[in-house]
Amino acid sequence: MRSKFQQRRLFEQTLNKIIGCNLKALPTTCLIAADDFNDEASFKRLVADLLAYDCRYFMTYGLVAEVLHDKIDEVISDLELGSKGILTAAHSDEPIDEIAWFFVNATAPEEDCVQYFFGFDDKAAFNELSRAVKKEVQKLNAKFND
Repeated sequence: MRSKFQQRRLFEQTLNKIIGCNLKALPTTCLIAADDFNDEASFKRLVADLLAYDCRYFMTYGLVAEVLHDKIDEVISDLELGSKGILTAAHSDEPIDEIAWFFVNATAPEEDCVQYFFGFDDKAAFNELSRAVKKEVQKLNAKFND
């Protein structure tokens, strides 16, 4: 039986390599996980690029989740995209399984064709979150493009 979510895809990449991960201009949700924030200009360019790929929901996780959340909101404001209804949320204290479930199931529940972008500053630091996200994507019979 074919799942209506088979057109959903997960892209997993370090934050500094997003340009090479072949995102398309489709509805996109982003989970950005980081424990360090030291290059504001590069991060803001990354957010602007993700917005160009039609990112509609940004989630942040990690030790600097609140800082990343605020910087994403700044970019949305700077680009005057507030009227587009782009959502942002910081997650730092929630259980990883709940974050993964929310990222995959609640950020674009009505869309058949969605790109999930999971970006991180250090893959080893976020292996558990990566496994939880992949588990949720697999439940939908969606595809991995990592």
